[in-house]
Amino acid sequence: MSSNPSQPLPPGPASPTLPKPATTDPPDPKDLDPKEKAKIDYQLTIDREKIQPRHGVRWQELMWDKGIGGLFIVLLGGLALLPVNCWMESSRQREARALEKYKLDEARQRFFLEKRLDALTNMAAAMSDVSRVFFLYTGEKKDAQGAAEEAAKEYDKALPAAREAINKSTFLFDVDFKKDTDRYYEIHRAIRRVGVTNCVKYRAFMAQLSREFDQRCQAVLHQGEVTPVKMTLADIPFESRDAMPPQQYLDAHFKSWDEKRARNDS
Repeated sequence: MSSNPSQPLPPGPASPTLPKPATTDPPDPKDLDPKEKAKIDYQLTIDREKIQPRHGVRWQELMWDKGIGGLFIVLLGGLALLPVNCWMESSRQREARALEKYKLDEARQRFFLEKRLDALTNMAAAMSDVSRVFFLYTGEKKDAQGAAEEAAKEYDKALPAAREAINKSTFLFDVDFKKDTDRYYEIHRAIRRVGVTNCVKYRAFMAQLSREFDQRCQAVLHQGEVTPVKMTLADIPFESRDAMPPQQYLDAHFKSWDEKRARNDS
């Protein structure tokens, strides 16, 4: 059997018709019972509170919560570090005060040492001038014409300068050093009153006193490094010295030195 393309095809079986879904319209609120309506409103209010953030949009709520938490952590950390900071600040203040005290003490000590050095230098120079007069006129010029008068004139210049140097530095040195210096000066003063040319026999005695005075000055200058040497002088207080004639005073010191030398030689 041949097919004719111009002839229409017979209709096929009909497709099944799907039932339309039943539509349920929401009830009109006017038709609801007042109790049912109040229940629905209450449930909607609860759902709305669960969905909506308490402080507006979500990022504001997060910022609020994180900010409160961060502020609490910062306050807690600050309270925990407060004793540590107070202790560190107190330590810094103590160290600063200790450093200032050290600088002040060092400056005071430096000032004192500088003044002592100046006084010691002036005193040693002045006593050296006095000793020069003695050794000059008991040595090479002892037989020169007018030696006694010239020696007296030079002593009269050197002794006041030495006395002034000693008086200006009394508060810078210890008592023993001042006693030795005063007695050494008074021996030269007694020689001036006796007459320099009459004191040739005291040259060895005066030479040792000069060396001992230099050692005494070095011990003061280098405290702790040089052992102080007490000068070979008699212990004559001021009251006794003031009442003794110059020759007697001079002989008393010379005798003390000679006896000590004899003991050392034996």
